[in-house]
Amino acid sequence: MRLFHAVHGTTPYAFLQAKRARVARRLLETSDAGLDQIAAEAGFDNRVTLFRHLQRVAGCSGRALRKGAPARIEQSA
Repeated sequence: MRLFHAVHGTTPYAFLQAKRARVARRLLETSDAGLDQIAAEAGFDNRVTLFRHLQRVAGCSGRALRKGAPARIEQSA
């Protein structure tokens, strides 16, 4: 974990969650897939978990992202 943190500047879990959030954001912006399907494809347990995480890291909801709202998801990975 120390080596991972030294290389990537974050923990493995935070790295994975940021990557999942980027995938979900891309799917929300580019597809008409259902929210449950997007959550599953991005690696979240369900859409509630996806929404909670997007609100925390992106500062907006999935609906806002689908409409094209800017998000602050870090691009470190």
